[in-house]
This record gives sequence, structure tokens and C-alpha cells, in this order.
Amino acid sequence: MKKLILVRHAKSDWNQEGVADHERELNQRGKRDIPLMTSVLIQKYPRPNIILLSDSVRTVGTVERITTLGYTSSIIRYLPSLYLASFETMQQELAQIDDNVETAFLCAHNPGISDFLNILCPGNEYQHVTTLGSVLIVLNIETWSEIFSAKGRLVRFDYPKKK
Repeated sequence: MKKLILVRHAKSDWNQEGVADHERELNQRGKRDIPLMTSVLIQKYPRPNIILLSDSVRTVGTVERITTLGYTSSIIRYLPSLYLASFETMQQELAQIDDNVETAFLCAHNPGISDFLNILCPGNEYQHVTTLGSVLIVLNIETWSEIFSAKGRLVRFDYPKKK
């Protein structure tokens, strides 16, 4: 069994005129929520063996703040393919992970993160992952290449307003 942690980036700043979507930074609320959610990750989630993230400014800012606060991994991969990635693209990236990895952490964007949750864990009541939402899924697979046929069990779903 493999474990997957899905995290949607923290709240970003929509008030930056002329800034491309990929370059949007975190807003004050996003920055404020990160310590709270990092505490939840540290206390309630397993430590990841690898972190995969979109290379957008807001996902990089989210993960850099989370890791600075102590929830980290020795392997961090910044992947342009995860910027606004579909469920299928996320699957493709996860399928390439070394099978020695037991727990993977993926930080990206909606609708991909919410789609991934709903497809991997059908029938759950959590259809929308809000900003900085964090999800822990246990997958019924032994190797990451099996992600294409995986079904998962939702173990945790946390987000800032829930705390």
C-alpha cells in the first residue's frame, strides 16, 4: 500500500495587475494559513519520501514555507507539467516515482487536485479541495506504476477554515 498526500497551493493574490497566472504570488491569508496547516501536516500526516510540485510561484511559495516550518522530504521535484495539470498528468508523474517511495506529496492546482481526489476515492463527500486543503489517501497499490488503476481510501481531509 502506498500513501499519497494531495495539497492545493495556499491562497494566491488576484490583485496583481499584469501578472501572468503562473507568476501570481501568495496573498496575506495564504501566508497566514501555512503555519496552521503545516502544524496539521506534522502532527497528523506521514512524512513524505518525495515532494512533487508545480513550478508556479504560488505552489513553490506554499511548499517552501511548509518545508521551512519542518514538514519536508529529502527529494523535492519542481515539475512544469504539474502547472494546471489534469488528473491524467498527475497520474503520469506519480507513475514515474521509484517504488521504494512509500509516501508521496503532490502540491498543485484545481481543478486537477479535486478531480484526483474524486477519481481516486469515488463516493467521498469531499468534492472540492479548497486552497491549502490537504488530503491523505491510502492507495491499493504496491508500485507507483499501478496508479492508473488505483483506488484509494480517504484517510484525512483538512483545510484552514476547518481548523
